[in-house]
Amino acid sequence: MGVLIVPGILLLLGAPIWMPALRWWSTARELGLDFAFSRTMAMRLRQVAPARVYLPLRRARDGGVEISAHLTEAHLLAGGNLDRVVDAMVLAASRNVRLDFDHATALDLAGRDPLEIVRSGPRTPDGQIDYAALFPKLG
Repeated sequence: MGVLIVPGILLLLGAPIWMPALRWWSTARELGLDFAFSRTMAMRLRQVAPARVYLPLRRARDGGVEISAHLTEAHLLAGGNLDRVVDAMVLAASRNVRLDFDHATALDLAGRDPLEIVRSGPRTPDGQIDYAALFPKLG
């Protein structure tokens, strides 16, 4: 009986951390995202709201764009706007414009709006985004 008291106390003390993570993990499963419970716990410990990762990932998948969950969380931790990046990537995919996650996040972290660039940014003759015009050489 004494053997069960210590784990029970630890379980109760950790409940404020793992109970919300359990709720978000089950939400991710309902959304069709394959997340491990430990990953959701780690997000909570890093103070990343799981909804800020799960919902854009779901929108990206519904829009036909595959993005790594690790990269989305890293972009959020870097201070980026994941919603704008995902919306830009989905719009680019629907318009047959090449825009990968690295370029979209680079635009976002540089202070530019990737969604606006997909809508009306500079283009090459074949209709793709002209990154050379967006990132002129310094010097």
